[in-house]
Amino acid sequence: MAAPKKLKILCLHGYRQDAESFKDKIGGFRKSIKSIAELVFVNAPNEIPTESCVITTDEGTTELRGEFPYDFYFVVIIAGFRSIAKCHQYLYSKTINIQSLHIMGENDTCISKDRSEELIPLFKSSSVVYHDGGHFIPSKSSVKAEYLPFFKNMQNLNKGNS
Repeated sequence: MAAPKKLKILCLHGYRQDAESFKDKIGGFRKSIKSIAELVFVNAPNEIPTESCVITTDEGTTELRGEFPYDFYFVVIIAGFRSIAKCHQYLYSKTINIQSLHIMGENDTCISKDRSEELIPLFKSSSVVYHDGGHFIPSKSSVKAEYLPFFKNMQNLNKGNS
């Protein structure tokens, strides 16, 4: 029997980072899932706009950012948080129909655990990994044992979509 196909995971860096620095920062995590997944790092193509994210015309108000035109099987959110921008609030009005893995530090001083937890109920099915550290992806064996089953499950679910 052939080995399951590796997951292909798009990795988007955070604020004040680029693809290379993000890749460097998650070296331990990359090594822990290298047999399961291929990580693809890209640089953000857009600057954060300083103006409003809504356009007002004679016809009314229009929000910028249409529906995302790609299909994903799952999402991994590390130290994520809800936007407080008024024009983003519509994004939180319905459940997102994919599985999610949320990784958050109990002692994160950049994005508090409470803020990260606000995203959990937005997804159809959520797995959550807490670690006793801060604003990083842990690679300790005890934490790997919590997130590796999620990736293996996604790999098994993806077999029919090769």
